[in-house]
Formats: sequence, C-alpha cells, structure tokens
Amino acid sequence: MQITYNEIAELIGRTEANMKYMKKHNPEQLELLKIGGLCKKYNISLKDLEAITKLKEDIKK
Repeated sequence: MQITYNEIAELIGRTEANMKYMKKHNPEQLELLKIGGLCKKYNISLKDLEAITKLKEDIKK
C-alpha cells in the first residue's frame, strides 16, 4: 500500500511541494499524514487500526 505526496497534499489542502518541504523539515508529521492518508485511501477505520495493533501485540507474545 502506498500513497503519493500529491494524494496527501490533496487530502489536507496543500501542495506536493509542501509535502516535500515537510519531508525535510518535519518528517514525523509527514509520517503521521501518510498513515492517515493511507487509512482514508483504503477506507481503514480506527477500529480496524486498533484490531491490527492488538493482533501485532498478540503475535509478539
């Protein structure tokens, strides 16, 4: 699963150039936007994310 800078920019009303600037100056925020964008793009709900997180924790045990 991937999302482009352009897709993220469209979701938050910014430009692709803003995303590239963010990559250099605020990579943590860009990473969060990528996660949110992917969830929106693939229709993943908060409940789905919680289930995935729980499954991952259970596998580690």
